[in-house]
Amino acid sequence: KAARNAQITLNSIEKTALHLKRQLAVSMGITPPNYVNPALYFQGDFHITPNGEVLLDSLQLPDVGLFLTCLGGLVNETLGEIMKIMEPVKDAVIDAILEGLRDRLRLRRPIYLITRDEVVNSDEDVLEYLELQKIQLELKERGIEAKIIGVSEAEYLSHDETGLLFNISLDNKYQDFLRAFLRNGPAIYPDPFMILLRGEMLTDYKAVRLKESDIEDLRSIVVETVVGDKFESDRNRVYRQLILLDYKLRKLGIEND
Repeated sequence: KAARNAQITLNSIEKTALHLKRQLAVSMGITPPNYVNPALYFQGDFHITPNGEVLLDSLQLPDVGLFLTCLGGLVNETLGEIMKIMEPVKDAVIDAILEGLRDRLRLRRPIYLITRDEVVNSDEDVLEYLELQKIQLELKERGIEAKIIGVSEAEYLSHDETGLLFNISLDNKYQDFLRAFLRNGPAIYPDPFMILLRGEMLTDYKAVRLKESDIEDLRSIVVETVVGDKFESDRNRVYRQLILLDYKLRKLGIEND
């Protein structure tokens, strides 16, 4: 049942991603495509409720935590057990990449591992870069050249080049990348338009989109509450914040914990 739930969710993502892809293509005066590049791998995180219902908490796409295989000397006993679990996951991911790109690999061109510019420039997320280096090494051991590039550089990939998309920020750079992807036609997996939906359609739980004003309201609730010229006592402040949060979240359509 869990696998079926994940596949249903993935099918829904692909359908909506195709709609968004065609919509942007039309606005750019490009012939609308009739396909999306599939996810070569994904990981489903599931919750089993007390009544036995299986709910998809989140669909990890494309990040499946392979950085946990790269921690080396930082390992304690618990983390060591997690790393043992992740080793076969890592092997399964590499196998899925090789199988999914079998035809593309015949072109004898590098595979581009696409991430945020900040990761490539070493400005943030060392673990993400370690994960990409691990995949790069695994592919090299199988005779496949892989290059790590940022999303800005990925705008210049041509139709005969292939990329794997990793953790990307959905900012203005990504919007530019989507347009370049449609214009130039490289084969990128999963389809960049699928990533647009990761915050809304990758769970069985109800999702609520917050406006900026809603976010500001929530922020104002959780900062220190001041009465007159002095802070409330911790007990009163926490109780007040909990009541206000509960009220605000219910108004936004979040009806339970």
